[in-house]
Amino acid sequence: MPTIYVKLSPVFLAAFTDLVEKLSRHASLQLSVPLNGPEADDEDMLEAWKAGLLETVRDDCERLLHVLKDTGLGQQPVKLSEDDAIKVLRASSAVRLKIQQHFLKQFSDEVLETVG
Repeated sequence: MPTIYVKLSPVFLAAFTDLVEKLSRHASLQLSVPLNGPEADDEDMLEAWKAGLLETVRDDCERLLHVLKDTGLGQQPVKLSEDDAIKVLRASSAVRLKIQQHFLKQFSDEVLETVG
C-alpha cells in the first residue's frame, strides 16, 4: 500500500473543511458539470439518475470530511481502504470543480493547467 504524506496548515484545513461541508450540504442543488445520462425524454429516469449521482457526491464528501476532521490528518498516519480512497479522490475532484467554477472562472482550463 502506498504511503502519502500530507502536511496542511490549520488555516487551510479549516477553510477546506468548511468548503467541503458546504458542497456536501448543497450537492442536492446541482451537478458540477453537465453530463450525458439517460434519454432526456424520460424525465423520471433522468431525475433518478441525477439523484443517484448527487447522493454519491454527498457520501463521498462525508468520507472526505471524516478524513479531514476525525483521523488526525497531518498529525498521525491515516489508513484508507481502497473504497474509501476512491471516495476521497472523487470528493476532492468535486471540490476542485466547484473551486474552479466559483473562484477561478475567469481563467481558462489551459491557463490553470500551465500555472505551476
